[in-house]
Amino acid sequence: ATESGILITSERVPKKKAEPIALPSLLKAVDIAGALVTMDAAYAHAKDLKEVTSRGADYIIAIQANQPTLLAEVTAFFEQAAAAGDVYAPLNVAVSKDSKHGRLEEREVAVSHDTQWLAGGASKDYTDWEIKSLIRVRRGRSAQGKNTLSEVHYASSRHLTADEAAKAIRGQWGIENGEHY
Repeated sequence: ATESGILITSERVPKKKAEPIALPSLLKAVDIAGALVTMDAAYAHAKDLKEVTSRGADYIIAIQANQPTLLAEVTAFFEQAAAAGDVYAPLNVAVSKDSKHGRLEEREVAVSHDTQWLAGGASKDYTDWEIKSLIRVRRGRSAQGKNTLSEVHYASSRHLTADEAAKAIRGQWGIENGEHY
């Protein structure tokens, strides 16, 4: 759906925290076999991710403050990979630049398939998440003399290239922005 810029299904929930309770009915509404489902951090739990993979699809999930241990470990992983270079953990990287609406944005998406440490080498065992790609997105933005930098991490059950991850994540942003504005 991101190629078309459309939202296939949605369900109104009473509060943001209630979003995950709608997941099973949302997934039943559409045949997602073979799809790459992008979800925000509210769904970053093994039970929710299994809802997706058990239907023959893969996911990309944001890793944020609701998973503080995983966020810290993935952040440290990418810091160590950057410091050690390709010897430690080869990263597939894609960089893009946009200049629209009076702002300049540069995005760097880095992907690693070095995920075996998540199955016992991390402080928690994430085997049931079926992670095949770890993703870091760095965004720099300049607008009206103000510069901002941000970094967001994701996990995916699909073996992705940086270009594939960038396209899926950027597509999610486009759909979410369209829903909010």
